[in-house]
Amino acid sequence: GRYYCTPENSVGRGPASSVALEVVQSPTWLTTSAWPTVLTVNASSGGGGGGGGGGLLRLDCSTLAKPEALTRWFKNGVEIRQADAAATTAIEEGYDPARHISTGALRFNRLGPEDSGEYICTAQNGFGKIERSLRLTI
Repeated sequence: GRYYCTPENSVGRGPASSVALEVVQSPTWLTTSAWPTVLTVNASSGGGGGGGGGGLLRLDCSTLAKPEALTRWFKNGVEIRQADAAATTAIEEGYDPARHISTGALRFNRLGPEDSGEYICTAQNGFGKIERSLRLTI
């Protein structure tokens, strides 16, 4: 917001001035609970629908940040892009400006052995960068 100051003492009053204050925040994880470093999933458990895969999984990577944090996902060192995501995988993105929450979840609709690997989530704005990683084994 904008803050105003008008100096005044026994001699008199000086000219008023103002300053605009904007609060910024480097990304921090929305949840403080520990992320697993290794996650083993049985693909045949859970509802996978027809076909050769199974199981649903959502890896959440939500942060508090101002300005908005850019969330990126990597598998085995290669960035996963929304346009490149297979039909069984989706990146859920969003930003709530009132609460300064950036959402970047990786959703697997049908897990299979090809989904095994090292996954890294990064969140970055102009004031900092954080990352989380886990090894997923199907």
